[in-house]
Amino acid sequence: MLFHAGVLSFSGGFLGVDIFFVISGYLITNLIYNEIQEGKFSIVGFYERRIRRILPALFLVSAFCIPFAWKWMTPSQFKEFAISLVATNVFSSNFFFWQQSGYFAGAAELKPLLHTWSLAVEEQFYLFFPLLLIFLNKLPRKIIIWIIIAISIASLLMADIASRYYPSADFYLLPTRAWELGFGAILALSFGGKHIIGGKLAEIISGTGLAMILISILIFDESFRHPSLWTVIPVLGTTLILLAANQETIVGKLLSLRPMVAIGLVSYSAYLWHQPLYAFARLSQPYPPSLPTMLVLAVLSLLLAALSWRFVEQPFRTKKAGRAIGRKAIFVLACAGSGAFIGLGLLGRYTHSQDHAFAASLAPDQLQAYTLIQRTEQENSGTKKLGGGPCIFSAVELDANVRKKIEACAERFGPGLLILGDSHAIDLYRSVVNTRPRPGFIVGLVSGGCRPYEELAVCEYYRQLLDYLEQSPGSFDLVIFEQAGFYLLKGKGYDEGDRQMFSLPVAKQLPDYRPDEARISAIANYLSKLSRHGRVVWLGPRLEPHIPQAALLRRGCNYPFKPRLGTERIFHRLDAAIERRLDNSSVRYLSQNDLLAFDFPGDFTTCKELYWSDGDHFSNAGERRFGARMRLVERLGLAGK
Repeated sequence: MLFHAGVLSFSGGFLGVDIFFVISGYLITNLIYNEIQEGKFSIVGFYERRIRRILPALFLVSAFCIPFAWKWMTPSQFKEFAISLVATNVFSSNFFFWQQSGYFAGAAELKPLLHTWSLAVEEQFYLFFPLLLIFLNKLPRKIIIWIIIAISIASLLMADIASRYYPSADFYLLPTRAWELGFGAILALSFGGKHIIGGKLAEIISGTGLAMILISILIFDESFRHPSLWTVIPVLGTTLILLAANQETIVGKLLSLRPMVAIGLVSYSAYLWHQPLYAFARLSQPYPPSLPTMLVLAVLSLLLAALSWRFVEQPFRTKKAGRAIGRKAIFVLACAGSGAFIGLGLLGRYTHSQDHAFAASLAPDQLQAYTLIQRTEQENSGTKKLGGGPCIFSAVELDANVRKKIEACAERFGPGLLILGDSHAIDLYRSVVNTRPRPGFIVGLVSGGCRPYEELAVCEYYRQLLDYLEQSPGSFDLVIFEQAGFYLLKGKGYDEGDRQMFSLPVAKQLPDYRPDEARISAIANYLSKLSRHGRVVWLGPRLEPHIPQAALLRRGCNYPFKPRLGTERIFHRLDAAIERRLDNSSVRYLSQNDLLAFDFPGDFTTCKELYWSDGDHFSNAGERRFGARMRLVERLGLAGK
């Protein structure tokens, strides 16, 4: 909760899910296996307990979300929410959010049901795990344990590999999460839910487990591959606590304190409530809520959780309620409730009632801004890939097919132009292609989130390019590199660059962010290696207005939007730092800000066009406008490319 609230010191707060999976695997396996051994286990009874435990509070929070989503979400956001409502109530939201933006992305903070992906993973696990235990029941317990160990190791290795190549799937999907539940299951089967370790050894083991969790929460951040072999640290720490934290240990006593027990009792409801409260607080205003506001919402989450536990969870879980609401009624209510939310979700997605209501609530100037935003979103979503000729293309890796294509194009046109970098380089590539004077040979080796100083497996093209140019040095006449500027800044509260640095209201002055000399040097060193094989230009970071669409929608397109005070100073200082680092280098520096000479508010929107698709990326109209203004192809003597 503190991580989602934005408390920077809890950068590894997302590990709470991993801890939860271990505990769940331990408790549920212990329950299932003991009942199987006693001949009392029933699949129907097991799922009845799951329904009583999960659905009442989930239905309440789902219902709570609908009116606030209707009021504060734009139609495109509402339609996405509507599908997430369907996915949540059929326990497949992990698949849905896997296909959306990453868990750590800014847009993820605006998704009220994002957190239900972990609930989906858990329920998917319990679709097959009880059947597996029933199937293996005739085998000795040791053999069952070894089988689950083998499955868990396979899942862990899969997670570590996927964290390099498929990080989003790795985060959201069951095959790469099963090992965490498996750790808890192995512990339950090995010790039967009993604390057989005592004395000083229990103290040492439980204390070590707590230290492993705390260190992980304080040190881990979104830059860590996760889940991966790194995640073994908090998962093993949780396992050690479950193994040894009896009532005689310090850790056991700490966990037995009344506040800790109370939080444990309401933890499921608190888990359900916190993300919608945070998301709607962000949606209700054009700028992110302050940290004190988010902390108040965290406390409110606990208060609502206590009420939910007392008046919603307990009546369905106590024996008295069990007699009043029988098994058949529980299943009927579960089907009816899920069916209702699925129906509402489908209506929200495939009808336009919210669109009309939202538009009707806007003043004329706001309606004009809204129409502009919608048109920009539609244009951008329709032109993700640009061509223009057989030798004008983009790629995210230099595999054998891409290399053959480059060589064929070089033979046909001569050495080409390579545009290299992250999502800002995607803007540049499309700007150049849109404004080129004639067909030619232009390649974009570009991908969002990929920068030379980050060793991500999905960004292998930086290393591949060096290898390729060693073998085929004449393929490109010029390499132009660009990356997002905010990643090259640092300052109070930000050891590394982050979009949140620019989340202050537009009227506020930015802190005195400074260039990140280490990252600048890392890029300069990489580009220097490239320059051994031909001309290299670093196109400097563009000034980023970071004006949220919510602010445009609230104030209307005629408002004189300008970047926050201090923005120009920060980016000019960044320009100077990069240029200074490249002094006496074979890499040429070209200031994009000098070329563009931004003039706001006209370079933000004219009410006929919106030139930014978000806080730092060009829209299609912006690519055309700013690409024509830069005239890079002509300026760098590449008119024939």
